[in-house]
Amino acid sequence: EYDGTDYEIYFWDGTSTTQVTDNSIHDDNHWINDNGYIVWSEYDGNDYEIFLWNGSTTTQVTDNSLNDIEPQIGDNGSLLWLDEPDHEIYLWDGNTTTQLTNNSFNEYNPRINDNGDMSWSGYDGIEYEIFHWDGNTTTQVTDNSNDEYNFQINNNSDIAWSAWDGTDNEIYFWDGTTTTQVTNNSLDDWYFQINNNGDVVWSENDGNDYALNLWDGTTTIQLADNSVSGNDFQINDSSYVVWSEHDGTDYEINLWDGSTTTQLTSNSS
Repeated sequence: EYDGTDYEIYFWDGTSTTQVTDNSIHDDNHWINDNGYIVWSEYDGNDYEIFLWNGSTTTQVTDNSLNDIEPQIGDNGSLLWLDEPDHEIYLWDGNTTTQLTNNSFNEYNPRINDNGDMSWSGYDGIEYEIFHWDGNTTTQVTDNSNDEYNFQINNNSDIAWSAWDGTDNEIYFWDGTTTTQVTNNSLDDWYFQINNNGDVVWSENDGNDYALNLWDGTTTIQLADNSVSGNDFQINDSSYVVWSEHDGTDYEINLWDGSTTTQLTSNSS
């Protein structure tokens, strides 16, 4: 929030608001975990450094001559970030900083789950592939001639992604061992979400509108066959899916509870 001079970070715990930062510089790229810990990137006058607030105390995690950006923190307290200009990935476990990548290529879109497992998109010399780190070992998840950078990781370290197959974008799923191609059609499957059960919901574009589909690990169910807002949908860990769909007049909210679809709104606004 802008305080009249620069942007500061604030925290609301359900009852009261705490101003976490109070300085004369911008505090950017903040991230919060389920324990209320907040990390952010802050300019120190020379470059960007990473800071952590644990609910009472602020700790400066990095202090170097690099730009440290895009911090994320898992529920186990593990913290990751990228540096600039080389775009390498670092991990801080609360005590020690470990450099997870060290190469001449750029890494992008690092993601951490609540257990501290990580995935990112990295260049292998030909194109961008997906990599996964389980706390000990780095695994290259994909190895093909297509760029993979649109991905998500859940708390079981399942990874879903959308990638070009030479004709259009398809959805893929990795369970830690095996990769499954979820879609195989002539439609564009780009927007998706994965829940912690490994269920994947996505919209597919036929050139005119979007349909909405759900894959439960075995079977694909079509939840809506047209007029869905392309990326306006969510799935929770109970596999309930909510989305916005045009009813001929405006967009309304629909809910699928695992067996039945209910239209939650019916209005003209």
